[in-house]
Amino acid sequence: MIIELHVIQNLPPSNVNRGEDGSPKDATFGGVRRSRVSSQAQKRAVRSAMAELLGDPSLFGLRSRRHVRRLAEVLGERNPEWTGEQTALLAKTIVAPLAGSGDDGVTEVQLFLSLAELERLADLAAEAADEILSAKKPDPDKIVVDDRKLSDVVTKALADPAAVDIALFGRMLANRPERNIDGAVAVAHAIATHRTEFEFDFFTSVDDLAEPGEPGASMMDITGFVAPCLYRYSVVDVDAYRTIAAGVDPDLLDAALAAYLETFPTTLPSGKQRSYAAYVPPAFVLGVVRPAGAISLANAFATPVNPRGNLVGNSIGALVGHWATIDSTFHTDRNRPIAVHVLSAAGSDIPPPLDAAVFNGPIDRFAQTLVDAATP
Repeated sequence: MIIELHVIQNLPPSNVNRGEDGSPKDATFGGVRRSRVSSQAQKRAVRSAMAELLGDPSLFGLRSRRHVRRLAEVLGERNPEWTGEQTALLAKTIVAPLAGSGDDGVTEVQLFLSLAELERLADLAAEAADEILSAKKPDPDKIVVDDRKLSDVVTKALADPAAVDIALFGRMLANRPERNIDGAVAVAHAIATHRTEFEFDFFTSVDDLAEPGEPGASMMDITGFVAPCLYRYSVVDVDAYRTIAAGVDPDLLDAALAAYLETFPTTLPSGKQRSYAAYVPPAFVLGVVRPAGAISLANAFATPVNPRGNLVGNSIGALVGHWATIDSTFHTDRNRPIAVHVLSAAGSDIPPPLDAAVFNGPIDRFAQTLVDAATP
């Protein structure tokens, strides 16, 4: 079973996701230049919003190059008789097979680990402590635990992440690809439904202590901004999600899935928000539950929407029209939706897709309805 979200979100002047030169990201689609918000930036923002909404750190992993330090702290709390030098050596030896040894408790590459996995690594460190601490140069490939190389035992400890964000968004372990996880969520780069004008704001910083006759501006610069109506799309493979996070309580799994469906439509990256405050909820969310066969509706906007008149309404109309075409052309017994729901703040004059249940809110009820529809 999969759940899809199609979102129309209109933004005022903003720069929520910028490139290396500071300008808003863009893409050419349908032969015209459009504003773009990257997939990875959206996922990072949604992951943070989910953690805040659920308020349970144990459900989430941490992505960092500093897990050696975290593991050393856990070992020190568990075993106060060990010195800081000993806990650091144990932690470094345990983490080395996963991300390299690094220096000063910082590994060569990032690791995305759950709290449950960190506790398992601490158990392994304690089990292998005598061999590690007695070796002149501890080598995880030479130290043996339960008749197996320590490096293999460490890798096996990551078999069950027991973290909802790792299950949703996946992770890559360059040193141990057998423990890579393809996340259950796919997020498209958001694109403007229309041709986008990229504009610039000239600004100055005024010196409050300037002497009479001196220039008032102590700094001048320009910054880019856009005002796009975005089409955003995400799909969740619910079966894969539940399989990957099988170690999490089923009720918590469903709560986290509902949290994702609630926060994705309402959350954007925070770029330049102190300057633009573009905190705008979506105008339209189409939620679809189907057995298989994800279908993006991006081609509803291959021909750019005419921004004159009602840009938001025209964008929703294009989306609904394309949905009707897809429904009549490509839906079969294999992928035909079992539930279609619309959350709309665009007004009653916007027609929903055929047979859709229309919600006027709240969004948490909308999200839970989708979860319930995808639950056997």
